[in-house]
Amino acid sequence: MLSSRPTRIAIIALSCIALTIAVYIMLVVKSDQPLPGCGEDQCNAVLTSRWEQWGIFPVAHLGIGGYVSLISATLLAGVVRLPMLKIGLWAFMIVESLTGLGFIAWLLLLQWIIIKQFCIFCLSSHLFGVAAYAIILWKAPAWHGFYHARRRLTGGAAALLTFMIAVHIFVVPDMMAVQAADKMAPTDSAEEAALSTGMLQFGKKEASRTVKLLNDNLTFDLYKVPVSGDHNAEHVLVELSDYCCPSCRSLHRRLDQFKADYAINMVIVHLPAPMNTECNPHIKKTPKGFANACRLARLAMAVNQADPKQFPAYHNYLMTGRFPPQPEAAHKKAEAMIGKEALATALADEKTGEWITNGLNLKRYIKAPTLPKLITKTQVISYSGGSKAAFRAMMKKALGVTELTKRK
Repeated sequence: MLSSRPTRIAIIALSCIALTIAVYIMLVVKSDQPLPGCGEDQCNAVLTSRWEQWGIFPVAHLGIGGYVSLISATLLAGVVRLPMLKIGLWAFMIVESLTGLGFIAWLLLLQWIIIKQFCIFCLSSHLFGVAAYAIILWKAPAWHGFYHARRRLTGGAAALLTFMIAVHIFVVPDMMAVQAADKMAPTDSAEEAALSTGMLQFGKKEASRTVKLLNDNLTFDLYKVPVSGDHNAEHVLVELSDYCCPSCRSLHRRLDQFKADYAINMVIVHLPAPMNTECNPHIKKTPKGFANACRLARLAMAVNQADPKQFPAYHNYLMTGRFPPQPEAAHKKAEAMIGKEALATALADEKTGEWITNGLNLKRYIKAPTLPKLITKTQVISYSGGSKAAFRAMMKKALGVTELTKRK
């Protein structure tokens, strides 16, 4: 029976473990740092996805609230004497257990089918939560002794679960974050020197370059980087992305719409940071869906190396659509744009690979666990989705403008 002391202790212990893991996940997500042991390709793919939010709340908050209420109800069930109050507490815990089991199954389905990555820490919290829920459904007297109540409790749990899943699907969260640049620069000058290769120089340097971002810690010549837009534009942003990254592709669509809607003099520097072990030594394994990340990045940089004027159109080609093109199709497109011999020469040029190294070094410098990132004079902005209005507000802050002029 649930009223027995060993049963209550088991439920509380399991719930406390699940709660501790959920709190830890929440704290790490808020710090925008990778979860230890997950690298850049598993937990962070889940925790920075659009599905990490339930409406305006992180999913971790739902788990925390659920486990706290479960612990509280279990404690009360052991001390109250009124039979009706005991039955009410058991009924509450049964509904929460059924709803929790259903929502955990939903989250696992999302990780398997949609995100295509599993978060080990999330799975651990789910495991202990499922164990606590199973004990409640096994031991609660209201579940085994009152069959009419069972039907009502099951119906209530089904309705609540339907509501939770509907909110998760149809309420699209705003998932953007801004970090101050002065909190990201390494304090070790040796680390700055090791990361400074090619045209990207990290740390305070003498004014010898055209553009300085990140509180003057990132210096480069705008005419020597892959860009889309006018080299003389007032506003300069650096986009750090991966052609196989769904959030990066979503950001590309948002930026295109933003530039079409507003008359803003802006140029964007595009640097690839492929999430693939073929060219990225900083990840443990290649995430699902990123098998072609290095090949596409190298093709893009080769087009820029051969003919920078063709790069914006080729970059747009690689980023257009829900999924990236296959490498064979992308190779033929590059040949059609710059010529077969020019592409072969550019692909063999060491400078083409330097762009990828620069992008990966920049990602490490700003300690970015996820992509994409937009870099401004004083901020590093994360994007994982959100409303059009929220994106407009974010861009106003990124560009340092108070008003935007609509295009006629």
